[in-house]
Amino acid sequence: MRFLCLLLSLLLTGQVLSAGPLGDRLSFAVRADAGLDFDGFVRLRQFSLEGSRLTLREDLGLSQWTSGGFDFGWRFDGRHALRAGFTGTRFRGLNTLDREVTHEGATYPAGTQLKLDRSSWWHAEAWYQFTPWRNEHAELNLLGGVVLDLLDVWVVPNPRPADAPKDDHENFATAWLPLPALGMRLEVRPVAGLRLGVEARGTHVDNLSSWHTAGGRMRHSQTSLDAQLELGYRVAEVEFGVALRHRVFRIEQNNLEDGNEFSLQGTQAGLFIRVVL
Repeated sequence: MRFLCLLLSLLLTGQVLSAGPLGDRLSFAVRADAGLDFDGFVRLRQFSLEGSRLTLREDLGLSQWTSGGFDFGWRFDGRHALRAGFTGTRFRGLNTLDREVTHEGATYPAGTQLKLDRSSWWHAEAWYQFTPWRNEHAELNLLGGVVLDLLDVWVVPNPRPADAPKDDHENFATAWLPLPALGMRLEVRPVAGLRLGVEARGTHVDNLSSWHTAGGRMRHSQTSLDAQLELGYRVAEVEFGVALRHRVFRIEQNNLEDGNEFSLQGTQAGLFIRVVL
């Protein structure tokens, strides 16, 4: 991983030194997305006591999935570019259990109110983009980079059972693992100012050993996929657009003390504004 990062840095440095005048090289976008349909769950084990599968909508009362973020792009020449982005998601939910469940070593009887409180998912990504083919109306881009997902899930019971832990959250970001990722993007410009983009990017690792050792060496598995369709119209240096995005995210971490799973998948619709210089 260190060798790959070093090689990428050297390549990008060389491209910066050889870059000419700007001319549509720099772009910055802000975006907001709202869930059309989604589902997911959280399950936490404490030692040998397996946790129940708590669904985000039915068990924890999550009714909305909204996120926002920004993207930055720098094109060095006709073939090479650098992209980076950041997405933030906050979760809020409230529901009363209709059955007994086990969560992080505690048993919650039917009638307990569970609050999905202060939970967040921060996603950062950086990409090297290579354009092997392009013409006046279309281009194909290949993506290689790293992604970092920082997930913190809070489930607060009311009333609190006697055996419930005082710490109501599980921080999946403990391992802080930047993961390699790949992607592909096709852009079509049928008429001046109008742009259609289709893109898919993601990562997959299975049972990766992290440097987190509290409770034993942490093993990390993660699958994430973003597939999106964009439609934008550019006026001068500003592009206004809409997007339809399907997102899949699943993370699992295991050691001697804990076994934690989180999954979220669904479709979002969004708006974005991009400035191109």
